[in-house]
Amino acid sequence: WCAAALLAGPRDPLGDALVAVALLLGAAAPAAIVFAVLARREARAARIRLHRRLLTPLGVRWIHCAGLLLPAVIVGAVALVAWAAAAFPLPQLRAPPFASFPLLALLVLVPVSEELAWRGFALERLLARIDGLRASLLLAGVAVLWQLPLFLIPGTPQAALAFGTPAAALLLVSVLPQTLVLTALYCATGGSVLATILMHLAMDLTAACVELDQDGGLLALALWFLLAVALLARYGPDTLSAASLARWRKAPDRRPPTPRRFDAVLSRLARDPTISP
Repeated sequence: WCAAALLAGPRDPLGDALVAVALLLGAAAPAAIVFAVLARREARAARIRLHRRLLTPLGVRWIHCAGLLLPAVIVGAVALVAWAAAAFPLPQLRAPPFASFPLLALLVLVPVSEELAWRGFALERLLARIDGLRASLLLAGVAVLWQLPLFLIPGTPQAALAFGTPAAALLLVSVLPQTLVLTALYCATGGSVLATILMHLAMDLTAACVELDQDGGLLALALWFLLAVALLARYGPDTLSAASLARWRKAPDRRPPTPRRFDAVLSRLARDPTISP
């Protein structure tokens, strides 16, 4: 991100290309660091766990559908309140950034790279030491710091908001409840990184396609906080930790192995005194 911010200057084809390359490299940096750490020989077990949690099929479960549709549901609730109360303008649809290849690539690359790092790598290790609430607070702080250089790079959604404005403050504050909801989704799916990637992608796509004014943004932020508080009140910070993860994993089969037919016959002969050898 810092390289892209330093390169951002006069608008010319070469400068735009350099900024786009720096943006893509910056977006891929979290995943690249995770892969570099897990490439060590002693990290083979962690590498296998991440591979399984990334590629495990989701299936059709309500928790996966809820995570995928939640951002659109919150925007729909804001639109419903705006239409019913007529207190602020309706959310405006805008063209998604599909025409620009760097922005389209960022739209897909950022959720994948960040979820591999935040949920796939960092959260697993944090939950082994602290509860889900404190882990979410730490990851939210990291995510906010990670987004700050984007306000200095022209062409990014963060730069369009201008740092220091109420819209930028809403964007940064919303990271906290969204991080807690992503932590809950991660725990509820048994550590599925793919589920959090899809939800993160849904959040970014909704933000790119729907424009909220300040009042609508405040209402959306309040709904995210309401959901986060409801999750904490229902499950508590401790049940969003590794203990909750174990609850959702398939319990190992501890039954003794079924004896083969020949062994079963010998066992029956030994128990029945009426049968002579």
